[in-house]
Amino acid sequence: MIVLASARTVKRVTKSSRSRSNSKEGSVAIFYRSRESRPVGRGKLPAVIFYCSSENHPAVSFFWYYSVMRIIGIDPGSALCGWAIVEKRNNGDCHLVASGCIKTKAGTAVAKRLQILFKELTAIIKKYQPQEAAVEELFFVQNIKTGIAVGQARGVVLLALEQAKIAITEYKPTQIKISITGYGHADKKQMQSMVKNILGARSFIRQDDEADAVAIALCHANQSTYKNKIALLSGH
Repeated sequence: MIVLASARTVKRVTKSSRSRSNSKEGSVAIFYRSRESRPVGRGKLPAVIFYCSSENHPAVSFFWYYSVMRIIGIDPGSALCGWAIVEKRNNGDCHLVASGCIKTKAGTAVAKRLQILFKELTAIIKKYQPQEAAVEELFFVQNIKTGIAVGQARGVVLLALEQAKIAITEYKPTQIKISITGYGHADKKQMQSMVKNILGARSFIRQDDEADAVAIALCHANQSTYKNKIALLSGH
């Protein structure tokens, strides 16, 4: 049996506290909350799983989980780079905190465009403090010039996230579509309709690149929930 418990701090399981748990093989130790509190970051709480083979030899496993996980989704592009900040709560609800597009003017030199992208994305990260990031992978495009521009923008995006020490996960377009609609060849209208259904009518998204970034963040929110459940079931 596995029990998941969380608190701001964890009190060490002592011999006296263990005596309160069942002494049978496979019993679960009791979780104790310390009176002292220690902030550990936005929505981030320590969690503990107790695996007790016996009363005298409990095995304690520690890991971090988020009571509210803040995700930044990014749809890379040098002319238009969509971004979205989504919060995933423990009850499974997702909330759109903010979204938009980083724009650069036509005719601007490539190096200058990339500099603007890096500077503005860094400011967004600093303002909203996301804990994890989801970025769309580069997919096959017929226009080689467009593919090169997107690849350059992706490099800048990954650099900004890595410098901010944010965990990065990359998703293929088909993965994102399946996660949101259940269909790997969904069109933009279907995707946008499902995104609105997930977030609710109050969420207002103005541009396609912005909507894509929201979908990428929601895809990661779905995948994170799945991975957490697998981790709990497997005991890791």
